[in-house]
Amino acid sequence: MKIYICYNTNDKDTFEIQVGAIKPGQNVIIVDDLIATGTAAAAGQLVEKSGGNLLEYIFLIELADLN
Repeated sequence: MKIYICYNTNDKDTFEIQVGAIKPGQNVIIVDDLIATGTAAAAGQLVEKSGGNLLEYIFLIELADLN
């Protein structure tokens, strides 16, 4: 069984995670190479839907032109 989230307005892009991959109360830090399209935010929502405790995001690059 999987938990999933759609992260764009067309519901075409999704992230999935196996149920049980993140334990309730488990602390999670999301590390992403690029902040641009919303994938990290979707990953954070999956962590929270899984019962995880999202501590922070870490990014290496930001593309401000993509909002």
